[in-house]
Amino acid sequence: MINQIDLKNKINSIDLTNKNGKELLLILHKSFTLRTLAGRKGNKIVGDFQKEIAKTLWIKFPEVAKEEGLKKVRI
Repeated sequence: MINQIDLKNKINSIDLTNKNGKELLLILHKSFTLRTLAGRKGNKIVGDFQKEIAKTLWIKFPEVAKEEGLKKVRI
């Protein structure tokens, strides 16, 4: 299991605004593996991070989000 404080700090250190669509998708796919390792409380932290990635994709790269089949997130 991963320490929640370290997990939150690591996630907060990732700047989503300077990434392109492919980099965001790669981070999103890697986060699914992380979610399985995060444990019960860490799961919520990673889930919120995944929502932020999806929101960023829909705002900046809607064609990539649509192609990937992501659900629309409230903005």
